[in-house]
Amino acid sequence: MNYRAELAKTPKVLRALGSAADMRIDTTQKLIFCGCGTSYYLGAQAAHACGLMGIDAVALDAADALDGRLAETYGKVLAVFISRSGASFETLEAMRILRARGVRTLYLGCTYDSPLTAGCDQSMTLPFAREPMAMESYSSMSQFCALLRACGAQLSGGDMARAARAALDDANSLGRLPFDAKRHIVLACPYYMPLARELALKFGELTQRPSEAWGTLEFRHGPRSWADESCAVYVLPGVRLREYDAVVAEETAGYGARTFWFGDAPTPRDAVCAARSLGAWERYSPLETVYLAVLLTSLAARMGESLGVDASALPNITYAVEKLK
Repeated sequence: MNYRAELAKTPKVLRALGSAADMRIDTTQKLIFCGCGTSYYLGAQAAHACGLMGIDAVALDAADALDGRLAETYGKVLAVFISRSGASFETLEAMRILRARGVRTLYLGCTYDSPLTAGCDQSMTLPFAREPMAMESYSSMSQFCALLRACGAQLSGGDMARAARAALDDANSLGRLPFDAKRHIVLACPYYMPLARELALKFGELTQRPSEAWGTLEFRHGPRSWADESCAVYVLPGVRLREYDAVVAEETAGYGARTFWFGDAPTPRDAVCAARSLGAWERYSPLETVYLAVLLTSLAARMGESLGVDASALPNITYAVEKLK
């Protein structure tokens, strides 16, 4: 399957999301965003965005509910279960546990007539956003943006499409660089740690190479010896932590790692300035998140394509979703 052709659909799909009928979530209640894997990371990033909007939202890894570590919930609560397939085993079980506690439930995903659609009190389905590849660029970003729009974020279809288009254009310019990394490390400030975990997942899936996510300063005090000539490092800096994150980026570049800086100017010494369009988006905004997610997913897809990895036929993907029902 053609990676680039599939990724190129992202702006069009996000534009269509902007013209679709919106659901409105009552944000005076406590919100729980629940999922597993990509869906959990998206929910956690959406919860961070809601926090900046003054909305009480938390993310719950569905596995925590199954393992009995679910925090007690009080008062008026809405649990939003995020799942592209609507059939993820852990998420289904978490939904049943919360419903048994009397919590109201909403399914957000890309599949009509799914077990989560049937099991939740309400559903918000994006049938035009389910793609056939593991990279999930437009399905994941559609769910992320639809959730924030439902919470009141002002996200137009045109703005979302422009952010995705700029990301794809910037990835094209970086595509001329040689990509031969044996390990991928995504470093992030606290706000972007959920996104970093999702991107590490994508680099691992799409390149079939070791990939991980770390807090930037955590990495500096941990396994920074991994950052050598065979390694690619991607840094998502913070606002207040910028100068500290820049020092770490300079250090990893000095160790010989190909270091990409996804922050504002000036670029740290010896790092590759990988985000030409980043200044167009407000820091920590949903549009910046769309831009970063699409840009790095596109880079991961290009690397995987160059290695001969087929993202439409990765082993065990269907098993992971379906077999545990």
